[in-house]
Amino acid sequence: MSVVTLPDGGLVIKDPADVKTYTFDYDTNNLAAGATIATSLWAITGSDALLTADQTTILSGARKTQVRLSAGTLGTTYTVTNTITTSESPSQTKERSVKVLVENR
Repeated sequence: MSVVTLPDGGLVIKDPADVKTYTFDYDTNNLAAGATIATSLWAITGSDALLTADQTTILSGARKTQVRLSAGTLGTTYTVTNTITTSESPSQTKERSVKVLVENR
């Protein structure tokens, strides 16, 4: 299985036929030592709802999140956003987004 690490604020090109797994890595630069991800929510915005997300998970070690994206409308750019809360007390909320452009590859 091929997993792509998403660049925060970056752009990813995805073929409409691709079903791919993507990861946000919150590790070194985003979480304090010893903190983990307690919750993870994914949202997709765009001009339609044809880009779909499933198999969302917090990966082993609880410092990365993962989602599988499929479909999408050719020529459409979507924003995929991951919002997490941390295990710290008090907990923190952190958000990362990436643009996903659907093009034939």
